[in-house]
Amino acid sequence: MRIWWCVWAVGLSLLLAVLPARAGNVKATQKGGTLTLKGDGHGAVLGLSGALPMDVGVAGQVVITPMSGTTVNATTGLEQFNGVANVNLAFGAHGDNAVSVQLLTLDGSITYKGGSGSDLFSVSGSQLMGNLTVAAKGALGFSCTTSSQVGGKLSVKAAAADDSANLNCPVGGGVSVSLGDGDNAVSAGGTLGDIVIFDSLQLKTGRGSDDVTLSFLNLLTSGKLDLGSGSNVLQLKSVALPGDLQAKGKAGSDIVITNSLTVGGDVNFALGDGNNHTQLESTEIDGALFISGGRGDDVVLFVNPPTIGHGPFYRLDGGNNEVP
Repeated sequence: MRIWWCVWAVGLSLLLAVLPARAGNVKATQKGGTLTLKGDGHGAVLGLSGALPMDVGVAGQVVITPMSGTTVNATTGLEQFNGVANVNLAFGAHGDNAVSVQLLTLDGSITYKGGSGSDLFSVSGSQLMGNLTVAAKGALGFSCTTSSQVGGKLSVKAAAADDSANLNCPVGGGVSVSLGDGDNAVSAGGTLGDIVIFDSLQLKTGRGSDDVTLSFLNLLTSGKLDLGSGSNVLQLKSVALPGDLQAKGKAGSDIVITNSLTVGGDVNFALGDGNNHTQLESTEIDGALFISGGRGDDVVLFVNPPTIGHGPFYRLDGGNNEVP
């Protein structure tokens, strides 16, 4: 158990390293199986763990560790709650917040609402039977590692800012990500030998240059990616799904690269205006392949020619376009 505690401490220290010291107070109350944490708007830095230091975590146990001057119920010591199924966190106003969730086992859900400051929220080594919902009005940095599992749905939402989301934990339900305007970075999936499974994936970003990477990811149904306007990069590596895959871009020069992509339905890359580049390598599509672009010079390249049920069908308006 000492190793797990050291991992928790190291993870939290890394999280704190990117934020200045804060001195807000968080009010923690429990009613039935729901634990509510409410900030005072001055920023908060907290660790939520399923175990006391050097102890064994149990389901429904939550230990709160205030850091960097933050207090919980006006004290700087640890606060322990038992019989917890759901955790609701609400940190409003303009403060910068950081929350690290480690080694929690809950029968219910976690809901986090940040304010208009910068928010960091990470989940590692935790098991949730319900949903994980994270929302922020300012810049958001979110991560959920492969050592965690979400039984229900995963929802991540942020407003106009440069946001990042690392979705590396298995999710039993659908995954929805909406990051708004800004230069956003999204990664989802696992690693070689550790494939991550989502039920479905819906991603939406706004204006800005976004970088989206899906790797070693299996979807049980379908995927829909809306990259918005800007010069975006979409990489799909070792991704498989039985349904349809849609990727949409608006004005801007977009790049789409696939490698070991397997799709049971149709694939539709609609990239809009700009000088777009689409490269397919070792790709299998049982349905049809549609590639469209607006004004601009578009390039479509096949490396190790893909297996396609129907097509490919092109709609490239204007420009000097190159297709296989």
